[in-house]
Amino acid sequence: MISYITLKSTVLTILLLSLFTLSFNASAARDCEFSGSLDPSISVTDSTPISFFSKTSSAVVLKKWTYTMNIWTYCQAGNDGNDLYSKHNANIHPTQQFNSLGLFETNLPGIYYSIEMATTTGSANSAFYIYSEETKWSIEESQVKDKRWNIIITLYQRPEYDGIPAGVTSIRLKQTGYVGYFRIGGTQHFAVDVTMANMDIPVVVPTCTSLVSSVGSGSVNLGSDYEIDDIKNNKTNQVDFTLTASQCSNVLRYKTKLTANNAYKGLLTNNSTESLRAGGVGVKIWAPNGAQLLANDSQSIYTEAPATMQGSKTFNYKAQLVSSSNGEVTSGDFKATGTFSMSYE
Repeated sequence: MISYITLKSTVLTILLLSLFTLSFNASAARDCEFSGSLDPSISVTDSTPISFFSKTSSAVVLKKWTYTMNIWTYCQAGNDGNDLYSKHNANIHPTQQFNSLGLFETNLPGIYYSIEMATTTGSANSAFYIYSEETKWSIEESQVKDKRWNIIITLYQRPEYDGIPAGVTSIRLKQTGYVGYFRIGGTQHFAVDVTMANMDIPVVVPTCTSLVSSVGSGSVNLGSDYEIDDIKNNKTNQVDFTLTASQCSNVLRYKTKLTANNAYKGLLTNNSTESLRAGGVGVKIWAPNGAQLLANDSQSIYTEAPATMQGSKTFNYKAQLVSSSNGEVTSGDFKATGTFSMSYE
């Protein structure tokens, strides 16, 4: 009798332990979900103009904006977990990547923006982004439980940035509309659907405040002791002079053209009003790269893009008195006037 009672007691104890274990496992399942205003529409505006870098070997941050949203996460008993997912819209999607961030295009080639969500409360400061067809992060509940969230827009300059096109005064979205979502847990959970509605960020328009020559308002002295044969045989001197652009900002590229009231085959020709005027001669202008800068030729443009942006830039030109092949070279007074026009990008 005593052995029988002991056996029943042992069996009963084992059954109780098993029931306790099953109950513990059932209560451990949890899931988390976004709540609040889940369809944010983002407009990025700023009153401070953006300045750019000269040249970059990789993407660099230009500016960052943080938007406080009425979005939070809560966690409860459930089976859908707390992994976080993001996915871009099929029609508006990143075209570049930087440190796993998807970069979306703006109206300026080489200037991009990224979209992130980051927590604002608690010790965790998790940041998640839109990039690929679908991105998944396996995270702990503590990273998202009872957190409030910001949306962060970051502006980047990539190496392919090549200056501000003419007429562009601000950075804008290349495409507007729904760009993608963030979701925690299962597919039936609510997602944060992000729309990019607007971007209007002024830029520092490339410019220089002055362009002066090394002779100021005077003239380049081409010489006065030449024989006619010197001119015919190209034995005249190349005379140096400079043009200096000053107080420049945001300039990646300088473009220079030459125009004149009197020109022939790209040469500056005689506009002297003296009764005895030299004939058959003109002035040839040599650009800093050694090529001829042709007067009144829309296709003749000297372009220079320094390795770094500079507050001022000096350009070394040469002028030479040559035969214009427009009749015989004759002696007399000679004056020629050319106008250098410089544009900035």
